[in-house]
Amino acid sequence: MVKKLKYLMEKGRYCRRKCDFDVEITKDILINLDKFDTLLLFSGDGDYKAIAEYLLNIKKKVIIAHPFGARGKEYNELLKREINRPYFLTANRLENFLR
Repeated sequence: MVKKLKYLMEKGRYCRRKCDFDVEITKDILINLDKFDTLLLFSGDGDYKAIAEYLLNIKKKVIIAHPFGARGKEYNELLKREINRPYFLTANRLENFLR
C-alpha cells in the first residue's frame, strides 16, 4: 500500500512528516479475523487499545511490542483484566533474536 505523507507545520514551516496507518491496520485485522489466533502489533500507540480489547474479548491473543518508554497509557486498563490480558514487551528485547 502506498500512502501520501502529511507534512505538519510548526511556526510557519514544515517540521514533521506523518503518515497514519491506524485505520488501514485495523481494517486488515477485522477482515482477517478468522485467519489468525494471535496479533503481534509493533506499536505502542494507544490508538490501538480499542482493537486490542476487541480481540481479547473474542479470545484472541494480543502481543504488543513497543519502544522502551513509549507504551500508550490507554493500555493500562487492559492490564487490569483478570483473564486474557495482552502481553507487552519492549521492542529492544527482540533485537538479538532478530539479528
